[in-house]
Amino acid sequence: MSPTRDRRKRTRNAPRPEIARKPEARSVTGLPHQPMPVWHWRTFPVFFVFGLGLFIGVLTGSVGGIIQENGNGVPITVITAIAAIILGLGFSRFMTRWLLSRRIERRSRG
Repeated sequence: MSPTRDRRKRTRNAPRPEIARKPEARSVTGLPHQPMPVWHWRTFPVFFVFGLGLFIGVLTGSVGGIIQENGNGVPITVITAIAAIILGLGFSRFMTRWLLSRRIERRSRG
């Protein structure tokens, strides 16, 4: 006999104990509550998206005129440089990992 048939026989013939059910936790919308996933904040994707978002935000703000150039040119330049450095570090990490995954190594001179 197959294991499935044996399992069916056991479950059909076995007495079922009465289980007291607790009411499920419900959210405001009425859907079952699911716990938040565990997220590791000190990872590369978080760093890269932070750098990309910061760079795009500063660039968009300065081009769109949200950040005014009336006497605050130096702070905007500093923030843009910091955002570009963070984004550059993220891209260098990404490209290094990509090249290593492709087994592309540096050629020796000689």
